Amino acid sequence: MKLWRRNEWQGVERSYQAWFKLRPGEDWEVYSAAAQAAMQLGFGTAHYLRLLRALGANPPPEQTPNLAADKQALELGWANLDIRLRRNATEDLQREGGLPFGGPELPAIQRAQKELRGTGKFIDLLPANVYSLNGREIRLTNAHGISRVALVQIREKGDGTFELRTRPGPWEPRLSDRYP
Repeated sequence: MKLWRRNEWQGVERSYQAWFKLRPGEDWEVYSAAAQAAMQLGFGTAHYLRLLRALGANPPPEQTPNLAADKQALELGWANLDIRLRRNATEDLQREGGLPFGGPELPAIQRAQKELRGTGKFIDLLPANVYSLNGREIRLTNAHGISRVALVQIREKGDGTFELRTRPGPWEPRLSDRYP
């Protein structure tokens, strides 16, 4: 918990991964700190699943509203994306109005930028907003939130435009080894 208090999120993540391998259990405080680390590192799915684990581990009554509010914010305003480009991004993913100054949105968008530049794909949660990528618009609204839509697939077509398809939801994440 020392790392958490010092905002050393990479260290919190490593500690959580080690703890989870040895003794996955019902410690809401560890899940809560790990959810915070995932958020600060831009891993939206891990953030959400760890919030679910924290809420399922009987947190004290004074902590439950905060955890539930974080979970609800993700459910209503974040989309589960699967973006696949024909080639690596030539420009950064841009958010209308510029990047946020902080909060959970900034690291998630920065991580998406890095992955799209490096691999041409991104599979995780992103906040609803209007984005542009390689000069083309991607519009994610609250209607794409994980409480309503299971998956938003974005594919780059041969002419460089994007095709957006949705799989009806709600999203039902599975607690798995991929996102402990």
